[in-house]
Amino acid sequence: MYLAQERPRRKWSKPANLTINGPVKYAVEKQALLVIDEDGKEHETEIIKKTLRQEPEK
Repeated sequence: MYLAQERPRRKWSKPANLTINGPVKYAVEKQALLVIDEDGKEHETEIIKKTLRQEPEK
């Protein structure tokens, strides 16, 4: 699981149009997480934290 923060390219850039808990297309490159939003636009974010996903106990 990744915790990331968007880095706007310009002052007037709009944030990524994403739905909470919705599907996301992404790619990881070093410390950057590239996200394709619901409008098909690419947004670059900085990875702040990486954690392992915990499986629920049975």
